[in-house]
Amino acid sequence: MFTRPGLLGVLSILTLSVFACTRDPKVLTERHVARGDRYLAEKKYGEAIIEYRTALNYSPRSGEAHLKLAEAFMANDDLRSAYPEFLRAADSLLDNEDAQLKAGNLLLMAGKYQDAKTRARAALKKNPKNVAALILLGNALAGLKDLESAVELSQQAVLLEPQRSGIYRNMGVFQMARGEIDLAERAFKRALEVDPKSVSACLSLAELYRISGRANQTEATLRQALAIDPRHVLANQAMASFFVHSDHARDAEPYLKTAYEQAKTLETGLSLADFYLAIGRRSDSIEILKGILTLKDGFASATTRLAAIEFSAGRKANGYKLLEDVLKLNAKHVPALAVKTRFLLAEGRTDEALKTITLAVSADQKEAETYILLGKTHLARLEVDDAKAAFNEAVKLGSRNVEPQVELAKLHLQRGEVGTAIEFVEQAIETDPDNIEAQLTLVQGLVAQYEFGRARAIMKTLLAKAPKAAQVHNMVGTLALAANDNAGAKAAWQRALALDPDNVDALAGMAALLTAAKKPQEARALVEARLQKQPDRQALLLLAGKVRLAAGDLMGAETALKRAIEIAPQDLQAYGLLGQIFVRQKRIGDAKQEYAAVLKQRPRSVPAHTMLGLLAEAENDIPKAIEWYQKAVQIEWRAAAVAANNLAWLYASHETNMDLAIQLAESATAAMPAQPEFHDTLGWVYYKKQISTMAIRALKRAVDLDPRNPVHQYHLGMAYALEGQDKIARKTLQTALRLSTDFDGADEARKVIATLLY
Repeated sequence: MFTRPGLLGVLSILTLSVFACTRDPKVLTERHVARGDRYLAEKKYGEAIIEYRTALNYSPRSGEAHLKLAEAFMANDDLRSAYPEFLRAADSLLDNEDAQLKAGNLLLMAGKYQDAKTRARAALKKNPKNVAALILLGNALAGLKDLESAVELSQQAVLLEPQRSGIYRNMGVFQMARGEIDLAERAFKRALEVDPKSVSACLSLAELYRISGRANQTEATLRQALAIDPRHVLANQAMASFFVHSDHARDAEPYLKTAYEQAKTLETGLSLADFYLAIGRRSDSIEILKGILTLKDGFASATTRLAAIEFSAGRKANGYKLLEDVLKLNAKHVPALAVKTRFLLAEGRTDEALKTITLAVSADQKEAETYILLGKTHLARLEVDDAKAAFNEAVKLGSRNVEPQVELAKLHLQRGEVGTAIEFVEQAIETDPDNIEAQLTLVQGLVAQYEFGRARAIMKTLLAKAPKAAQVHNMVGTLALAANDNAGAKAAWQRALALDPDNVDALAGMAALLTAAKKPQEARALVEARLQKQPDRQALLLLAGKVRLAAGDLMGAETALKRAIEIAPQDLQAYGLLGQIFVRQKRIGDAKQEYAAVLKQRPRSVPAHTMLGLLAEAENDIPKAIEWYQKAVQIEWRAAAVAANNLAWLYASHETNMDLAIQLAESATAAMPAQPEFHDTLGWVYYKKQISTMAIRALKRAVDLDPRNPVHQYHLGMAYALEGQDKIARKTLQTALRLSTDFDGADEARKVIATLLY
């Protein structure tokens, strides 16, 4: 068979031509974009994404392909992947208003307000009357704190589209941020007039009423929103939040359930699970969490909460195992690390807790909650300065959680800095007026300033708001005792313990009343019942040591105090009480052998070295006491605050190594700033050095922390006398003698009073 010569050439040319078309990047790009469009219309998002990505392989700079890929990611609920694609599209399509606006709104959501502003301006250059661009620009300026300009832009947008409800709502938000509540209310109401079916406008108005303290109007407006759309997720969440914060928590359940059923998101599911747990419906919470396990990104969050439930139910091993399941997948999962830290703190494993929460902070240095937990961990380790630094960092991060401010207030109270403490806690109350812990801390500060009238008024309000809060009744008991109302104190503490049997402060108050009433065995039985349930709780062990000692059970007291020292080796009270027991029993030799045996097992035990120093002091073997204290300080000065204080006192008493004594006393007060004896030691060292100004400062701190200690008053009076302040020296020394007539130094106080000139 023969072929005409010209035909083969024609066929070759046609074949090459077709081949050339199929290799044209523009043609291939358009072909894959068209396929992607078809898949997107059919809601086959995965296939659409593949086609758009293939198109970009042929035309990497195609703004249209980037824009369509971004929209496919958005349709597939993958905001993280959509974000960079929108930005690439906007960079390529500078004249495309839609691309600029979509990129700008994503930048706004990411908090990149300056970049969002740039995108909005690009759209407005193309079309100065683009209302969506004006709204975007206004929101960006609001994020940059230029609220005045944001309001002006909203007004321009209103002139262009006066029937657009969202513009009025935006304006109201900006005015509310400026504190212009009346104007904001007017704007939100106008938004509802324009669109009576606007749930968003209702929610904004309800929020305005909430922050203005208008509870009835808040509830009515939220019900209006739900009447418009009973299944609206945000409206249901807002109503649930309203009930939770207005002492009608159980009424929140149907709204939380509706939000979860409608959205089926991780956020709505966790809110419902947390709610059930808060009202004691643990099984319901577990059921919801099991459902969340199947949601996207739900495994870690749900498992972490299930771990907390297991731990609180006493199944601690299961709790730790569940957390490890999460941490195996992500060793730096911050919520799991935070929960693990709480577990470790609950078990007194503070070294491990510090390592765990430090890892969490390094993983996310912008999360205030991790700094709060870091501060609490340092507090558990008695590292006050480190705790203070962590709480300050949490405050800087701008969290609405007022816990760090309250903790800082407590730390300042412990230091005797009452004014500063009240400033911190009043800031917290301004942010969160219903915070009980903040109110109670304020009461503590007022009591320290002898403002009992205001303190009682606050407690009366708190009792009305939170009649079932154990800590409120505990403070009522404390105030009653300050007024010598023992019956009132007893009733308040009994109520506190009925509400919370683990409240150690109320337990200690009741034990003190029973002991004072010469019923030490009843006091002991009360404390022992709680100790059986929490045998390693340091505060309970210390209290048990006191009541056993009062009941005459020296061996039982010794056992409790030794365990308390093991858990918290810096607790001065436990050391002092244990030393009293050994001296009363004349068992100093046996005690020395016992602690020597401890050192064989644990050569770097700070408590053992410190206790051997105390025992040597009891035998008046001062050189040996100094030797033991020095070893304790050399091992770890932070954990050896007691040894450092006692060593400084011995140096000052014998007027040797005075400069070193100051360093030691300073380190002790830095480690334990709430310990009045340490400030007394520091002040007395300065007194011995004839530095009266520094002595007075430290001794005033000791007196502020423990005003009924005659020795502190005596030392302060002597420092005033050294300074030449005769009048206040006389008053202070007389106060010491009124408190006690036979303290160590009483005779010297009388002699000095006789020499004062005025």
